[in-house]
Amino acid sequence: MISTREIEESIKKITEALDKDNFPYEFLASYKISQSMITRLKNKSINLSKIEGDVLYKNKFFFRSINDNIYNTFQAVKKDSSILRHNPRFIFITDFHRCLVEDIKTNENIDINFSELPKNYSFFLPLAKIEKHSSKGESEADIKAAEQMARMFD
Repeated sequence: MISTREIEESIKKITEALDKDNFPYEFLASYKISQSMITRLKNKSINLSKIEGDVLYKNKFFFRSINDNIYNTFQAVKKDSSILRHNPRFIFITDFHRCLVEDIKTNENIDINFSELPKNYSFFLPLAKIEKHSSKGESEADIKAAEQMARMFD
């Protein structure tokens, strides 16, 4: 079983020692996507994107790094049927200074500095087959306390 501490430490390591070309693969590996799947994504056998540098992993993840406005790119990607037909759970756009990510299933999104990615590791837990539980009756403080308890347990 993967621990959340392992995920957070891995994300911290890959953001500090940034390799822009391999970042999406290292990011997925942090969530225990198998090395064979990552190899297949790298060699394009399961990477469904036709654009060099993009990663489109069916039902899981779309990643694009850019040098211009991430907000415009994000809006364009959210309307791109060639991407959406593969039902990625997460759309992740970054210029490696900011990250804009949406969980398509829950319609939640984050807009953070790239350096804050390790603190937001829990947003991506569905990649590790750990679904987030949300109940309308729970307060934000209760949710944060439960997350802290889980981290201490790990």
